[in-house]
Amino acid sequence: MSPFGFQPRRRNAFTLVELLVVVGIIGALVAILLPALGAARRQARSVACTSNLHQLGVAFTMYRMENHGRCFRYVDQSPRELWVPLLQPHLGNIDAVRLCPEAAQTGQSRYGNVFTAWGQPAVKDPDAAWLGRGGSYGMNMWLHPLPQDGVDGLEVFGHSQVIGPRKAYVTFPPKDPANTPLFADCNWIGGWPRHTDAPPKNLSGAYELDNHMRRFCMARHKRSVNMVFLDGHAQGVALEDLWKLRWNSEFVQTRVTLPAK
Repeated sequence: MSPFGFQPRRRNAFTLVELLVVVGIIGALVAILLPALGAARRQARSVACTSNLHQLGVAFTMYRMENHGRCFRYVDQSPRELWVPLLQPHLGNIDAVRLCPEAAQTGQSRYGNVFTAWGQPAVKDPDAAWLGRGGSYGMNMWLHPLPQDGVDGLEVFGHSQVIGPRKAYVTFPPKDPANTPLFADCNWIGGWPRHTDAPPKNLSGAYELDNHMRRFCMARHKRSVNMVFLDGHAQGVALEDLWKLRWNSEFVQTRVTLPAK
């Protein structure tokens, strides 16, 4: 107590040093937590993507059940004959599952990549309205019945690549449904991957006409893509392992080396 009978007031404020220490601790915690939160968000988007693919797999199974176990043909010149509108009746709302959360918007090109969906927003054909809305997934087109002009050594519907040989197409029931891809993350509506397809120069997902494995081989979920198989299970697949699956009846497991990014 002071000689005048007054008790001095207690200081409650932080000193500058104490404040800087608190700010430093908060900054360190944020730096630690942000990567973890980012990873958690990416994992959540990947789980949602896997769920979308699983639902597409269920719709495909329902279609086959209603069509005596057959898959639909690939008809390039008829938008109503492709997998998106054909599976619509078995999904209720295909728009709810057609987009991976990591690639939910179309870009400047009609073809997608790691971060954008494929699609043509300016399309005028009412039968192709689904193409205008876009999508993030593609089908393993070796599951289609052989197109009428897809005989050995001939082009299919004007494609420059040869879709064949005839005996490579998957027949139902397949021999190894657990390793036969059905739908996967893709930069177009699908493709015919071959074990002879060379790895891409980068993992950004650039569309290529004559190398169909590269349509699927992109680092959308780190260094993997999500996929649903003919037996109905969906999972992530490392990009190197795309060459180890049974895309067609003559596919040979192949070891590849991919670029760093």
